[in-house]
Amino acid sequence: MTPTLAVLGAGPKAVAVAAKSAELRAMGVPAPDVVVVERTGVGANWTAAGGWTDGEHRLGTSPEKDVGFPYRSALVPRRNAELDTAMMRHSWQSYLIATGQFAEWIDRGRPAPTHQRWSQYLGWVAENVALQVISGEVTKLAVQDEQWLLQTHEQTVCADAVMITGPGQ
Repeated sequence: MTPTLAVLGAGPKAVAVAAKSAELRAMGVPAPDVVVVERTGVGANWTAAGGWTDGEHRLGTSPEKDVGFPYRSALVPRRNAELDTAMMRHSWQSYLIATGQFAEWIDRGRPAPTHQRWSQYLGWVAENVALQVISGEVTKLAVQDEQWLLQTHEQTVCADAVMITGPGQ
């Protein structure tokens, strides 16, 4: 049975973990199913909806530090280069190519994207890896019969492990 990793918050870390897990499974390597519990949306803290930015500010970190960065996997002996190559499908450059923005980005000197654009990139990756996002806010976290239970107002998510991300409380 495939274990489940529940992640609180659908930001860059959650999207990166989900992408790597999806690529490992595509390679035939056991990896957990990733389920994210998020109250607003994928990459919400990079938009006005998340309450941390208006979305118009420029990203302070180079966008090449994307969900696959640093592309130095050490998870699968003798196949790490294959994993890194697979993760390139989810790179910032791949996003720009897929959305017809790559040439303009290069021609303009590779400017830092706005927070809103970064959120759109994260959403693109999440969609490409079929990230399962449970809408809601976790109100209770408990362990029962060796499983984590993440309770929202609407439902309970069961998982074998939990990862907490983001700037929340």
